[in-house]
Amino acid sequence: MKEHPATKLCKYCKTEIPYDAKICPNCKKRQTPSGCLIAVIVVVAVCILIGAFGASKGGASSSASSAAGGSASTAAAVTEQAPAATYTVGDTVDKNGVKITLVSAEKNSGTEFLKPADGNTFVDLTFEIENGSSSDINISSIVCFEAYCDDYAVNQSLSGAAVNGASTLDGAVASGKKISGVISYEVPADFSELEVTVKPDFWSGDETTFVISNS
Repeated sequence: MKEHPATKLCKYCKTEIPYDAKICPNCKKRQTPSGCLIAVIVVVAVCILIGAFGASKGGASSSASSAAGGSASTAAAVTEQAPAATYTVGDTVDKNGVKITLVSAEKNSGTEFLKPADGNTFVDLTFEIENGSSSDINISSIVCFEAYCDDYAVNQSLSGAAVNGASTLDGAVASGKKISGVISYEVPADFSELEVTVKPDFWSGDETTFVISNS
């Protein structure tokens, strides 16, 4: 075992004093630890504090990330489980004060001069739109309506509309007023379902689908 010397020099007056002396007998000053030892102690303490803070922050971040991930997953699951609402003949959809009703859906074989292609039929859809909002709205049968027959896109039939003789669903509707008109499609006579989606700009990008079953 290494032995300590019997004496040492006072850190202040440099007088030789006993090695274990805490206070110099000559200048009466306390013998503090060396500067190097103090520096080492301070560095060690700072490292311990930084390590503890980092671990605490990392744990909190992980917990927050896990919670956020769980919430996002739950929200996604809820969104996927909520099917889009569909409507049929006689139903009225009311959004932002504007009501759209599919009044009727009737098959039409045309006339001698205006008739669908062989194996097809006209389907005339009568809509009524009531503007209960505080602003005027514009209706366009081309822009606001989109149709699919048994998952195939179909366009409106001008021939079918001409045969029907009713007003088309186009025009401006003042606040508190209504508009009624017919949209006609030419589809296979043995179709299963005709889906008509309404997505006017006054519904802020929202859309509603009416489903007409062939009976």
